[in-house]
Amino acid sequence: MSLPVVPVSVDSDEVGGGKKRADPRALGVKCERGSILSPPGIWADEADLLKKRVVGAISAGIQRAAKLGDCAAFLVESGAVLLWNYHIHIFRAQAYSSIMTELVDALQVSE
Repeated sequence: MSLPVVPVSVDSDEVGGGKKRADPRALGVKCERGSILSPPGIWADEADLLKKRVVGAISAGIQRAAKLGDCAAFLVESGAVLLWNYHIHIFRAQAYSSIMTELVDALQVSE
């Protein structure tokens, strides 16, 4: 069974009431519910769960690299850069309300 194609906005934009919306395909962004662009509820829940697992795995990698000390500093940096680059469109659009707490936690781990 294949999933239907769901139209998504590639760029962040303004939606009703001035609320900012980010691309729902970004890892650390919750899937929007209740709009024509959002996937059906069960798929949105599953997508959110998978996104949390991926961000958690990257965060765990950053934590393990940090424990290795200076010899693995480039791994910590690489993990932080990966997360930052995947979500730069959210930060530029200041669409902070759509960011998952797991992403915030992962970025704080890499400090």
